[in-house]
Amino acid sequence: MKNQGHLGVSGRIAALFQRAHITPLLAMLALLLGAFAVLVTPREEEPQINVTMANVLIPFPGASVADGADGGDSRRASAFANGRN
Repeated sequence: MKNQGHLGVSGRIAALFQRAHITPLLAMLALLLGAFAVLVTPREEEPQINVTMANVLIPFPGASVADGADGGDSRRASAFANGRN
């Protein structure tokens, strides 16, 4: 690692961390802080998670339930909504 003239900024920073004696200590500190964060994060047995949903209603005058149940209209509506007429 004596010839570091060809290294960029990130290469020089990486070389510095490879030579430094404090790097393993920093890694151990990060590991311990992560374990501490996992331990102190509150948990709920049944968390309340909000899921946003939307109902899309498409008028289909004169159609029966069987006409709309085949899914063809929902595929056409989805293609229209995505800009693929």
